[in-house]
Amino acid sequence: MAMKQHKYYIFSLGVLFAVQIFFVTVFMLTMDGSGLQKKHIEILEAQNNSLMNQVAGSSLTQSRQVASIDTTVQYTQVKKNVKELDLSEHYFAQIEQFKKENNRMAALETIAKIQETSSNAEHVAKAEYEKINLICTQKLEVDCINEIDMIVSQFPDSNWTAKSLLLLSHYYYKENRVNDSKALINIIRTEFKTYNELDRDIKKLSVKTL
Repeated sequence: MAMKQHKYYIFSLGVLFAVQIFFVTVFMLTMDGSGLQKKHIEILEAQNNSLMNQVAGSSLTQSRQVASIDTTVQYTQVKKNVKELDLSEHYFAQIEQFKKENNRMAALETIAKIQETSSNAEHVAKAEYEKINLICTQKLEVDCINEIDMIVSQFPDSNWTAKSLLLLSHYYYKENRVNDSKALINIIRTEFKTYNELDRDIKKLSVKTL
């Protein structure tokens, strides 16, 4: 019963997201929306897709029939004995050291190791943010924008995505695109409500050396 209620709750959220995307899209079409409005739609669409995947996963779980209680117990016991080796924390420590040494190439290679080996979504999202932080400059090259687009599409609910968008907002501000910078921060406040460090991170970026 709880699973069924959870499924309908997620589905309702998905519908709300879809409606929100529809109205934002209509606004863009009628008002010739800016690139920031397009970015907002990308975030909403990615979050909506994430919710729909949860609905599909819930339905699949409910449709599976367990052969026997004994089989379930045996699988659980085996799973407890299988320990996944994740070296992400070790790699993140290495990245920090490489950044202190201004060894950009070594840091990027270590980030790639995390992205290739870790099954932890938050670790992979954090690694992507570290990559964005390393490759993005005030010039906002194509590679930088592509990486930001990727983290938005792959990790739409992660605070590391919010941090990446905040970095983009910082560069907008440095380029005297103040309205774009403020608009992006408003998107972050609206779409990433669990990102409680926003004001603190804005202050930290204000003294960032470019």
